[in-house]
Amino acid sequence: MPVSRRRMIYLAVTAGGAVIVLSATGGLLYLGGQPGGVGNGTRTTSADVVTKHLTTTSTTTTSTQVKLRFNNPYTENGKSFVSVVQGSGRPEDVPEMVKNSVDLIGGIEKIDVKGRKVFVKPNTNSNRPPPAVTNPLVVGAVVKMFVDAGAAEVKVGDCSNINNQTTQVMADQGIQKAVEEAGGEVVFLDQQEYVTVAMPWGKWLTETRISKPVYEAERLIDLPVIKSHNVAGFTMSMKNFVGAIHKSSRLDPSWLPSTTVFHSCGNPSEAVAELNVLVKPDLIVMDGTKSLVSYGEGDDTGEVRDTNLVVASGDRVANDIVGLSVIKSFGLWPMVTDKDVWAQGTIQRALDLSLGQRSEGIKIISKSLVGQEKLDPLLQKIHSISGIPT
Repeated sequence: MPVSRRRMIYLAVTAGGAVIVLSATGGLLYLGGQPGGVGNGTRTTSADVVTKHLTTTSTTTTSTQVKLRFNNPYTENGKSFVSVVQGSGRPEDVPEMVKNSVDLIGGIEKIDVKGRKVFVKPNTNSNRPPPAVTNPLVVGAVVKMFVDAGAAEVKVGDCSNINNQTTQVMADQGIQKAVEEAGGEVVFLDQQEYVTVAMPWGKWLTETRISKPVYEAERLIDLPVIKSHNVAGFTMSMKNFVGAIHKSSRLDPSWLPSTTVFHSCGNPSEAVAELNVLVKPDLIVMDGTKSLVSYGEGDDTGEVRDTNLVVASGDRVANDIVGLSVIKSFGLWPMVTDKDVWAQGTIQRALDLSLGQRSEGIKIISKSLVGQEKLDPLLQKIHSISGIPT
């Protein structure tokens, strides 16, 4: 596996910085005093979690109590639904794939969007075409779906990585045009307000600055991509929210160990899950029209496959396990292929924090627009790799 300069720096920092990070935190902190979980530590699909956040303005910092929502409406008999929809690869299939993916798990009606403000978070990490970013066809189809459902407004926003300008990425990759043509509005998170939030449950990340539009969204929709990653192993529904934190909370050029900077925290994979306690997507629609199934030397480069999929769920763990299984099925990316999908640090920590279900609590529903017999071999691999019951 090629090791990029960025990953070499990261490995050097984490190898020498973990003890310092743990020492600085004074031990492991958990909300509610229960190691291994938020609140009571049980794996449920619904829970209310109360924490404190600091709202920073130009003149004052205030502390308030907020409730974080952990409710997945896309369940039945205690099992989280995940849909896997296959298309032909033709652009005109994408709106139907998106609609089918949501309808299969229960429909947009489950999250009651009529008259509500909807915020959509795609992946616009770098200025490279899909799968480096969410396919604009998927973004446009999702926006139109919410506009047609009577949402009061549909805003689409992200903040690209430190090497890219979000305004340029959204324009160059056709995302801004797709959003506006579908009746939505583009916002650039790096031009919006941020909220400084304490994270007492964090082992690795104990504070961050998160985008206020994402943190306070009335309805939050997550549009990740099936992608490998050179630091966390993979980036899907959970890691997509790293794009919602301020660039200063992502990377400190000094690379000094810190529990407030994502890439210097000692374990970004687990920190991804800790960050996700702050956000609750009401719906995930994951773009697998093209998938990055191994990582290269540059940002979002590597082996790309035309997987022609859209995956939808209300469960971040279930969603990411299906995406991980797709990547692992190609056998090209050692950070995924060399371990069980459930052994990924992000997944293990997410389960600790009650962010999703284990294999026995997940149900996959599928549909192929080109014949089920063409999708079945991949579904068999997903079930075999993930252990999700058929």
